[in-house]
Amino acid sequence: MASRTPQFNAAATLEAACSIALADLVGALDPEYLRQQRWFGSKTKPITRLRLKDHAVIQGGLPYFLLALIEVEYAKFDPELYSVPLMITDRAVPQQDLLLELKTASEVGFLYEALANDDFCRLLLQKIAHPGAIPAARGSFVFEKTHAFIQPEASTVTRSRAEQSNTSIIFGDALILKNFRKVEPGTNPDLEISRFLTTKTDFAHIPLLAGTIEYFSEYAAPDSHAAIALLQRFVPNEGNAWEYTLRHLEDFYAAAARSPKAQSQLDASEEPAAELMRDYAAEASRLGHITGRLHLALASDPSGSEFAPEPIGMQDVQRWITAIVEHVESIFRALERSLASYDPKVQTTARELIRKKAAYLKKVEELRGLEASQTCKIRCHGDYHLGQVLKTADGFCILDFEGEPLRSLRERREKASALKDVAGMMRSYHYAAYAGLFAFAERHDRERDLLDPWTRAWERQASQSFLTGYLAETRLAPAAFVPSSLELLTRVLSVFLLDKAVYELNYELNHRPSWLKIPLEGIRVAMELR
Repeated sequence: MASRTPQFNAAATLEAACSIALADLVGALDPEYLRQQRWFGSKTKPITRLRLKDHAVIQGGLPYFLLALIEVEYAKFDPELYSVPLMITDRAVPQQDLLLELKTASEVGFLYEALANDDFCRLLLQKIAHPGAIPAARGSFVFEKTHAFIQPEASTVTRSRAEQSNTSIIFGDALILKNFRKVEPGTNPDLEISRFLTTKTDFAHIPLLAGTIEYFSEYAAPDSHAAIALLQRFVPNEGNAWEYTLRHLEDFYAAAARSPKAQSQLDASEEPAAELMRDYAAEASRLGHITGRLHLALASDPSGSEFAPEPIGMQDVQRWITAIVEHVESIFRALERSLASYDPKVQTTARELIRKKAAYLKKVEELRGLEASQTCKIRCHGDYHLGQVLKTADGFCILDFEGEPLRSLRERREKASALKDVAGMMRSYHYAAYAGLFAFAERHDRERDLLDPWTRAWERQASQSFLTGYLAETRLAPAAFVPSSLELLTRVLSVFLLDKAVYELNYELNHRPSWLKIPLEGIRVAMELR
């Protein structure tokens, strides 16, 4: 996508002219290019200027490769920093988006995004293979590798299409380079946790960390560094666990629709559903065991301040209660403000929810049982659901330890109750059950309500199998991060389930009112857990 065409009057080589005027080139880029990228998260913000924050030449000559940090300035919003590696060449590349056409007195050049170029990607890999620092204008880019680094036998370079906020490059079937596009100063939890699990534990159900690229500014402030990319072992897989689950649910609902069992019989006994999902329930239990092992690994270093388990105190509980209460209050205020914009059925549902707000807030107080329980807080995944897990031939592999993307790095690195991760996965099973039902009913022209008892039975069986596997693993230890009292565990888990369901409710009210049934059912179940 070309915008303006800078002119260079000096009789210099293309490389020299671009090197001197790189800041002008970045300033001339069309902001529309950013808005069209899946990894750019601020598409609705009015961009006022693009500014080169820092850069380092990674290869001179032509093509001219450089690492660039571009600051995006907005009207009425704080600026954001993005990693946009660039390539300058004297030959047009038809299959790539052109950012700028460049002209000197004697040459014509072209500016492209470098991650779309295979040679540039291979160059990054070789820099990690031979660790060191590349000086930048105001700092340096540091390349490191771990014991898990391997040199790919194949030279093929492919790009993952699964991600939105990052750009991942796959080298053969050996390594995958995850490039963080939005650059946030500070310790990145994905890199930090991956490094800890790879180098300090024997937990095997992650893509092992093979290397890193980090940026260090010239200022010695605590947040003077930022993660640019992490290199991991590539894990052969059958897709993520969400996709795997939906494939299973298609078969489950097809079999349920053919079942001679009456709906009233299923309500009385869930055995027919249990028979149809026996293999899947075993897989859910296996994921529960793996999740338990993950938390045990994250809590395995009593001496390291960043990962050592810490007793949950009154201040922790009060902070969590305050955050959940503020979350519920803000969502209900938004509900009341936009009530008139919903159709009559949704308005009725919303009013009923608003009427019960006091009961929801009272439920949150059940977290206070943690204060005297001697339960510990630990580092957690932070955004745990079926989409963050790969289905592999022999089990599951857990991905993406970045945490909730809308939270700050500091918040994402805070220790928390391990049951937040457990609640996140249980809510994911609930969502999958209904997403599968809606898709099946639409494809096969079936009434949703006729299969609804099967949906509830499936969700209960899957969630319970996961929880049973998790508790079998953590109680065996025993783990200090799980309440020893089953009653307290159930009450605390119900609060985190409620918080997650209220978040989902807000999303569905604003984006998919036809899916309101899913979070409403989640809220009902969470309120009934005692």
